[in-house]
Amino acid sequence: MSSKSITSVNEDNLEQFQRLIERPKVAWPTICLFVTAWALFGVSCYGYISGVLPLWLAILFNCIAAYFAFTVAMMRRIARLALTES
Repeated sequence: MSSKSITSVNEDNLEQFQRLIERPKVAWPTICLFVTAWALFGVSCYGYISGVLPLWLAILFNCIAAYFAFTVAMMRRIARLALTES
């Protein structure tokens, strides 16, 4: 390979890298995870209160919703720590 072809490959990688490190204006995956967590919590509580879900299934769904909710909180914390350390 010539040095010219290696340089052009590196320039392409740099451009792609610059596109990949841009922060989006809205963190849609985080927002979807947050909304999903609260929706699952609400639906499982309503299902148990209305008699559609047994208690063990409602508890299982609430545990999953709590895991999703704390995942959003931890993502925020990790992002904040990453920004303050750099």
